[in-house]
Amino acid sequence: VDYCDNAIGGHPQPLIDAGLIKSDGTSVDGLTDAGLAAWQDYKDKHPVA
Repeated sequence: VDYCDNAIGGHPQPLIDAGLIKSDGTSVDGLTDAGLAAWQDYKDKHPVA
């Protein structure tokens, strides 16, 4: 489930506060370097079969 999917009521603020998502204050602009590193770490630990 996409954490930021507003269709299910998700809110990206905790991930913005954690420094994982870039935001200009009105929209989400992608992942920060830390967010990209976290995503790569996740992919490394959960390879697609």
